Amino acid sequence: MNYCHEKIDKNRGFRIHMNLHKKCFSVSQYIVSKKGWRVTNHVKSLEAINVVFKISEKGRQRAINNKSRNVHAYAYADKVGLKPLKYFNLKNSCNYNPFKKSFFYNLENGEKVSNLEYAYFNECKINY
Repeated sequence: MNYCHEKIDKNRGFRIHMNLHKKCFSVSQYIVSKKGWRVTNHVKSLEAINVVFKISEKGRQRAINNKSRNVHAYAYADKVGLKPLKYFNLKNSCNYNPFKKSFFYNLENGEKVSNLEYAYFNECKINY
């Protein structure tokens, strides 16, 4: 697998969120020396393995009350890479919008999506 950045510790998990200002995805990793999550890359597309979606309800409520977006929803992944291995077989897409639903949802039928074995992040949506 091709990793996003050479300095990334490939044995630790990753956190991915949509960066609305740069119109790309931000990839973060927990940096022990900095004692916290740090953005290590900005990418237009990436693949992710063993993805779990997490949303801070407090952050979501803040976004709704302020009528503005903030970073409060993430996709956590065991591994990330730049080359889509299975993209041609992906038939579903999901997304997250705090003003529509309180969870990541399938764009076609609106059903909740909690975790994925494989996902391809591209064009502001998540294909699986």
